[in-house]
Amino acid sequence: MTAYRAALTAARANNEPTPDPAPYYTGAPLPLQTNDVGFKDNAFANPREVTRIRARYDLPPNVTGTQKYVLHCHLLEHEDNDMMRPFEVVV
Repeated sequence: MTAYRAALTAARANNEPTPDPAPYYTGAPLPLQTNDVGFKDNAFANPREVTRIRARYDLPPNVTGTQKYVLHCHLLEHEDNDMMRPFEVVV
């Protein structure tokens, strides 16, 4: 985690995209949990784990290119740090 945190800090300082966390993984993927299947509007994002969310977005026909949005975190510990996380929808 220390190496990824350093890469993330460097990327932010240089206004670069967030680095891919895959090279920094330290364990095997967890199996899909029963409560993670189906249509949902929330997800668990535990500390020291990478959470990937796969979703379909029905964008209007005239929208082209990557669309940028923010994801709101409701963990009280994050209220002052990283409460709004950016994500991109690639067309």
